[in-house]
Amino acid sequence: MTSDGALPDVRQLDEAKRHLGIDHLLLQVHDASFPCDPDEEFGRGTPYSRAADRLYGFARQQGFDGIQLGPQGMTGRGQMSPYEATLFSRNPHNLPLARLAAEGLLDPAFVDACRRRIAAAPTPTPLALVETIFDEAVDRITERADDALRDQARAFLSVHRRWLVPDALYGALCREHGSGWWGTWHESSPQGAFDQRLFRPEPGEEDRAAARLTELAARHAVEIEHYAVIQWLLTVGQRRLRSRLAELGLALFAALQGGLAP
Repeated sequence: MTSDGALPDVRQLDEAKRHLGIDHLLLQVHDASFPCDPDEEFGRGTPYSRAADRLYGFARQQGFDGIQLGPQGMTGRGQMSPYEATLFSRNPHNLPLARLAAEGLLDPAFVDACRRRIAAAPTPTPLALVETIFDEAVDRITERADDALRDQARAFLSVHRRWLVPDALYGALCREHGSGWWGTWHESSPQGAFDQRLFRPEPGEEDRAAARLTELAARHAVEIEHYAVIQWLLTVGQRRLRSRLAELGLALFAALQGGLAP
């Protein structure tokens, strides 16, 4: 702050950092810890909220030149740490429900009801309630998705099929084998044992694995498409974030998870 109480120009702050030998001054915020406006409060934060956007502008005014996010992958059921997460699939808990309602992708009445459920819950908000609300939101979004959004998701799927299909099929295979963890699928049946190595078959099993994948992809085509819709919306949110930060002169950094989600 200058002697007259005003904030220094951002360029002055950047110059001061250079004199101090500071290459980057980053503000690190994990996704769930981002602030929310009252109408965006669903038990956790998201880097795509309006309040988060104001935080980015404030950070730049304070001399920060980068934002560092935590791991953004999908975590296992009941898992609060983002450091055990998927590598490619983004966490649906980052969906900005209020913004999606404003864009017509969610029923505003449903979003209002979710907000009231969160307001009535104990503090801190139980993770199980947050998971339930976002599970319901994902179902509502995919039911409401119009042809244009589905076409975008299909195009996204065609490019990223290598990781989208395995991740989308994981839930279906967990249900089929009666276990929420792939490591115990072999206990259900010989097919479960084979599905454990479905994406890395042993020598001589390649044709059988390809046939199994073709069968699963056909049987769960709707589920795969719905999964792609949600991942596409999260990718759109991330692209908007990158553009917004670039406008502010903020670089974007991220952390990788230390472990893998189930």
